[in-house]
Amino acid sequence: MAVHSEIYQIGGSNENKPTRAVRVLDCRSHTWRSAPDMKVARKHAMSYFLDEKIYVIGGCKKTKEKMSWGEVFDLKTQTWKPLPKPPSNDNYVDGAVFGGRLYVFTINNEKYAYDPTEESWVQEAGFEGLEGITGPWCIMGSLIFAEYHRMYVGYDASNGKWLMVHGLDEVHTKRTKNSRTIQLVNHGGKLVIIWDVWHMCPREHKSIWCAVISLEERLTQSEYESHSSETETLAEMTTNPIAPPRKKIKKMKKPPSFSSIPDDVIVNILARISKSHYRSLSLVSKHLNSLLSSPDIYFARSLIGNTDARLYMCLWLPTPSSSHRDRWFNLSYRQGQLTLVPVRRALSSSYSPDRLNSTTVAVHSEIYQMGGSNGDKRTRAVRVLDCRSHTWRRAPDMKMARKHARSYFLDEKIYVIGGCTQREETMTWGEVFDLKTQTWKPLPKPPSDDYINSYHNGVVFGGRLYFFTTKKNKKNYAYDPKEGRWVQEAGFVGLEGMTGPWCVIGSVIFAEHGGIFKWYDPRNGKWLEVHGLNEVHTKRAKSSRTIQLVNHGGKLVIIWDAWHMRQREHKSVWCAVISFEKCLFPSSYMRGRVEECRVFLGLAHKSYKLSSCLSVLV
Repeated sequence: MAVHSEIYQIGGSNENKPTRAVRVLDCRSHTWRSAPDMKVARKHAMSYFLDEKIYVIGGCKKTKEKMSWGEVFDLKTQTWKPLPKPPSNDNYVDGAVFGGRLYVFTINNEKYAYDPTEESWVQEAGFEGLEGITGPWCIMGSLIFAEYHRMYVGYDASNGKWLMVHGLDEVHTKRTKNSRTIQLVNHGGKLVIIWDVWHMCPREHKSIWCAVISLEERLTQSEYESHSSETETLAEMTTNPIAPPRKKIKKMKKPPSFSSIPDDVIVNILARISKSHYRSLSLVSKHLNSLLSSPDIYFARSLIGNTDARLYMCLWLPTPSSSHRDRWFNLSYRQGQLTLVPVRRALSSSYSPDRLNSTTVAVHSEIYQMGGSNGDKRTRAVRVLDCRSHTWRRAPDMKMARKHARSYFLDEKIYVIGGCTQREETMTWGEVFDLKTQTWKPLPKPPSDDYINSYHNGVVFGGRLYFFTTKKNKKNYAYDPKEGRWVQEAGFVGLEGMTGPWCVIGSVIFAEHGGIFKWYDPRNGKWLEVHGLNEVHTKRAKSSRTIQLVNHGGKLVIIWDAWHMRQREHKSVWCAVISFEKCLFPSSYMRGRVEECRVFLGLAHKSYKLSSCLSVLV
């Protein structure tokens, strides 16, 4: 069982006797150490890693399995505890860690899920079609890969179907009728296939092969039901005996190399280089590649203020079952085109897919995705995307299940407002998450007899959280985090009733009014037009609709869609990047310069929806 940079070897047999021993291989230094023994001796057991704990199931006699069906090893306390058996008398044939839960499958096609937070088993109705899969398989993000009739397929949990993995012609060519797949491995988001081939002569010998496959999931609906792949490495593994040396050969002193420099010095140097060179530098050596992908390089960049702003987008993609699922992308500029680069979902077992109608907020180099719905049920779940390594992790759940909520970041705290029924909002209108203590606390409602609709916009401005009521009531409230209370605000005249997209850059609020982009002057309470956007207005059609405005490192990003006249069920999504001269702030005349104005998603089906666009510093 792989645990971070170590491998745990648990149980087994010594002269046909099962053992309780546990030993650990540190892959950094290639040294072994002993770990606390299990409670029960086991061999042929199954092991899984979830939330910093190792789960070991089976591997002992049926009489002992009634007493100790499984065990859980806590890495923090270094102790073993018994794992209760699911409420079924069937034999268990396999298991998997998926979406932050441990799933086991019985021989009679029953499925049970173990939630480590609740410490209980529940019978699972999903994952149709997984029963009876006893061959090698592995999980990469929200997809399960396996071999089916000598073909490699991927299981999509959103529709319960096995989809063919295309692009493996080279692998199938190398495999013969005598080959047998030994194991499938998730290798840093890539699929590794291990198989052996028996030789025709001599028949007592065989060769073992290894293939490394990189995968990509197509965006277009017509290609949704297939996964394309590319074979990166295909090699036959051989073992050759090493002959002992006959004579002692004097070792020549090697000249000083880049590897002789301490890692902290290398990291400090790399942190001062533009990230556009990182891809080329990663090809120099494996050691340099590991440093460039480590969290240390991003921490060093943030210390010296050498961070880059990146745009991340969450799209709702249609599925063959007429439902949707969310998928994150990084919007990058490549070869004169804006390109959507998928964020890999295969890097964390705590990723729980398809949280629609959630609320998102950028926090330094991370994105917090809170609440939402899975089907028709609201959720309290919180997951975090680390944009430096593109890995997901879980965060403490909210007190209240919410969907369609609003979220804001202020003074190292996340404010989540609304997203529940009007009756529930009277009890818990909002919540505050403290990043330091990792705890949720209730946020009191503003002192108003009027119903403050959570769908109306709020804004973080000048170190306070402002919330606006309807245009009819014309009441604005400001929350001061230092005082911990709401006060009625007399300023910001003209902001009441604003429900469209807007954003704050510095001390200026930008919004759209009747197809014209304007900025708010707080000195006189007026909306003034942003000049210099002729290219944007020219490319926008009458059918265009502004989806979102984003503060992207001090630049204004405008996202809008436009419906096609001939193909009315399709639309294109545009992105414009606007820069401003600092000398103009806070003049009554605002002029922008259009740096980019391009399509990044062309001829998309109307079911595609952009649910979130955030700017993150990495």
